[in-house]
Amino acid sequence: MSDALDRGAKAIPLLSNRGAGARPFEPIALINVSTEARVLHEEICDPILPIVNIANTAETITYINSKPHPLALFWFGKDKMNMQRVLNEIRLRRRND
Repeated sequence: MSDALDRGAKAIPLLSNRGAGARPFEPIALINVSTEARVLHEEICDPILPIVNIANTAETITYINSKPHPLALFWFGKDKMNMQRVLNEIRLRRRND
């Protein structure tokens, strides 16, 4: 994670309470992660969600397809046409429709 922070990423804790019984490893979102950051190329053992900013759907598809096939894909958009395009064009290891 320190490599991503050194490259300009920002860490945002996803849980705000740190009282008695707090988790030893709290979930963190890393935003603006550089595509060169190690957190995107190595196995993540901590509860970290790296987020990469990509300009548009076409660039997103190209970026994902240039990597080993992902185990999962989660769509959070409202545009059904873009969702269908992503489902049709991204190669996944396994797909549940």
